[in-house]
Parts: sequence; C-alpha cells; structure tokens
Amino acid sequence: MTAGMVAPAWMHTQISAEQYDSWSEEQCAGIEIVDGMVVVSPSASRRHNRPARILANALGAATARCSPAR
Repeated sequence: MTAGMVAPAWMHTQISAEQYDSWSEEQCAGIEIVDGMVVVSPSASRRHNRPARILANALGAATARCSPAR
C-alpha cells in the first residue's frame, strides 16, 4: 500500500477459521492469516524472481543430465 491509502477494516480485526473457510479462492489469493489477522503477501520483485528463475532452470537442467535415459 502506498502512503495515503487506507487499509480496509477487515485487515484490522481477527477472523475465525469459519470466516476464512467461507472466503472464495480468489479472496484468499495473496494473503496469509497470522494469529487470526489478515496479512497481505506482496508479490515478489523482479530482483527476486529473476535469480530464482535462473536457479530453477539450472537445477532443472542438472536434473535432466543426471536422470537415467528412458
């Protein structure tokens, strides 16, 4: 959130497991529940995603070379 934005009221109150279970998959995307409080999980930055993708590709390639031929 940027300065000047106000968090919705539901972000300032605890929720129950039953309330969380009633939310749609779309509503639950990008959030976590910590001690009953809704915490928004921001998307990873490009600075994080690029090295993660490079590492994943390298591990995938190494795994492919080490796997027995079928």
